[in-house]
Amino acid sequence: MDPVKVPYTGVVAVSPAVFVDEEKNQDRARFFGPDQVACVCDGVTTSPRAAEAAELITSLAPALFQGNTRERMGMACDLLMSRRIQFQATCPSLAEGMSEAMQAMLRQVLRKNQAISFQTTMVAVKVRADTAKVIIDLLRCGDSAFFAFSGDGELLNSSLHQPSGHQNNCRPLSHSHQMTFGPERQILVRVEGPLSGHEDLARNSGIDAKYLRNWFVCTSVEVGRDSGNDQPVHPQSLVITTGTRLLVPRYLYGHQLESEGREYRCLDYSSTIRILPTSPPTVRADRVEHRGSATAVLPDHFYGGHFEHLEDQFPADTQFVLCSDGFYSAFATTSELWTWLRRSKSALEAGQEQASPFTELHERLRERSGDDDMSLVWTSPALPASEMASPQCEQEE
Repeated sequence: MDPVKVPYTGVVAVSPAVFVDEEKNQDRARFFGPDQVACVCDGVTTSPRAAEAAELITSLAPALFQGNTRERMGMACDLLMSRRIQFQATCPSLAEGMSEAMQAMLRQVLRKNQAISFQTTMVAVKVRADTAKVIIDLLRCGDSAFFAFSGDGELLNSSLHQPSGHQNNCRPLSHSHQMTFGPERQILVRVEGPLSGHEDLARNSGIDAKYLRNWFVCTSVEVGRDSGNDQPVHPQSLVITTGTRLLVPRYLYGHQLESEGREYRCLDYSSTIRILPTSPPTVRADRVEHRGSATAVLPDHFYGGHFEHLEDQFPADTQFVLCSDGFYSAFATTSELWTWLRRSKSALEAGQEQASPFTELHERLRERSGDDDMSLVWTSPALPASEMASPQCEQEE
């Protein structure tokens, strides 16, 4: 039976900062149902006209995934730069009654601010889903975040585990027997069995006991050096050697092969596949890395290659959360974030005028680091979970 296409739906919420002297309201979030595109943009507080920048990039999100994405992103950033140049051509208005010296000093400050106007972060995904798997295209610049959760709430991937605004280039391999396993690549592995059947490995994995059934242990087979001494390594890639043990979600179990009584699989890349640690983790795997003092922004950092664009694959029932740093910084762990989402779902679906779910979060954030705008798009499959298992998974169970 061929997989059936599955549409995704989106819950969108934006809550401006409460505990601030002036209204910020520089976050924008949208879900485009026909295009299956979600986008969150966080206008930079110190940048004039940042809300306009966030609005522009959010409204253009579906078009960014059509054709050459880098060229489309370049077009969007060129639009921001054009608006900045137009803004710089205006004369800053000053209050009457100031001395000439004061006016000159203030005008210089305003000119500097105009030079960094129209700045925003962004995270966007385009979803292509069926009853067997979900494929996404991810675009990200800055500290707005992307989370992928399984249907039962396990964190499968988080952009917070990647450097914020890393440069979209590569690094060379350093060992003759290393190879890369990254986007658009495959790897041959030997299946060692369910993670639940390996007590020591399960302890090292850091995976909660209730999720062990979702994972298999596999070992990479016959790894040779990638062709070309200067083969680039995508920032999301795993660098592995022969015998590297991997954790593989059961619903990304790959194509089955058998040889001499052993079971092998050919795996397509997914960021959910990870190298098995050799010792137990010292910190929680789902901790939230809180925001720093600086981040990459559009349009400025795009031109230096500091943005992320990749294709990724997830299990069929995966749910995705895109959000601004103001939202995720209110939580210590992604488990807390997921619990809040589930508890607040009905209120969030009621619309942006339903502000009560965010009241506690704004208070919590104010006490930690100062209040901020909060925005999110939560996308999930329209089909019930009972219809999401692929025929392959059903046979394996």
